[in-house]
Amino acid sequence: MELVLTPEHNLAFVGQRPVRGYTIGREFIPLLPWQKDPIIHKANMLRIPHQEVSWNRALQYTSLLCQGLSEVEEGSGGASDQEQGLLDAIENLEADIREALGIVDTWSTAIASSNNDQVSSSLSKLLGVCEAKEFQRVYELTRDTYNDPRELLHALELLNGLLDLGHYQGEIVALAGYLDALVIESGDRQLSFDRTILLQEISVQSLLEGGQRWSALNANIRDFQDRFRQAYVAHHDHYQRDVHELRGPLNDARLKLYALALLNSIEELGGSLGVELKSVGQKLEHSIKVCSFQQQGIHLDDLPYCDGCRMALGELLPSVELRSFFEDLDRALAEKNRRLSRRLVDRIVLGKVDQQLEDFLKIIQASDLSALSNTLDKEIVGFIRRILNVR
Repeated sequence: MELVLTPEHNLAFVGQRPVRGYTIGREFIPLLPWQKDPIIHKANMLRIPHQEVSWNRALQYTSLLCQGLSEVEEGSGGASDQEQGLLDAIENLEADIREALGIVDTWSTAIASSNNDQVSSSLSKLLGVCEAKEFQRVYELTRDTYNDPRELLHALELLNGLLDLGHYQGEIVALAGYLDALVIESGDRQLSFDRTILLQEISVQSLLEGGQRWSALNANIRDFQDRFRQAYVAHHDHYQRDVHELRGPLNDARLKLYALALLNSIEELGGSLGVELKSVGQKLEHSIKVCSFQQQGIHLDDLPYCDGCRMALGELLPSVELRSFFEDLDRALAEKNRRLSRRLVDRIVLGKVDQQLEDFLKIIQASDLSALSNTLDKEIVGFIRRILNVR
């Protein structure tokens, strides 16, 4: 059924949008302000709709797609000029929708969100209306596509909002990429929480439907960046100071690993010890972020990390693992040192004792692992083998 209105009805929908035409279908009933403007005094009859779609009847939908359309006298043929304006508006609408779909595609690359699919689906649905080439078809497609005119109005608002946001697309994508690449390992729960919230608010759906203005969100992100940079620089400086203090112990560990490998090559000292420690040490050194910019100061710019070391905020040195590695290395070297000391003492009386051997014996008998790692080389290993094999 449809409600036939009086010519002078002057009705407006909720939101003050004027009612165009002289009939109202069932789908428009919820949009009328019943309490403020009783429709009973502005309607002539309730009837079954005519099959033929007139210009005035189509206005209920076409006026939503094209501003400025108005009623004409039935049978006057005065709708032809307005129809061309409608079709031009439909053509422009199609171009806008395709532009908006491109914006969403670009946006989706930078911001992974299931809401992006909902926006694309809504735009694609609206695009189907643009196939019409005459006002009757515009009416039919629109009414078939949207059972509720509010869905059409919502789609149009979504489109306009997206086109407006398109002016800031580069900035939005850049900031979304910044937030997405940003990693907070530990230590600042507030920053981590704020980052999660901002990523949710920067989605297409949130910006278009959540009432969040880009200017306000942009200001929040900039404030977050300032707080993040301050926390990052402080943590970065502390971390790199600790890295600097590790240079000595790590260099000693490399020498000790070399000495251990040489001692493991002497079959007379028994089976190899700490063979796995070389790879453990390499992995630990690789995990330590040494900054190449430390002398000149770090440069965050628009990156959420220092490009000289790429460490994350809250990232910590593997202190426990390093301590365990150093202790395991010293234990393995000490055991080899003990075996060597015992064998040399047993054998020394059988050979000539020169100053080099006496010095070497003092080192290993004192269990001076640093001196041992600095002294031991392939020539010394050959010397040890000759001494151990004296009969």
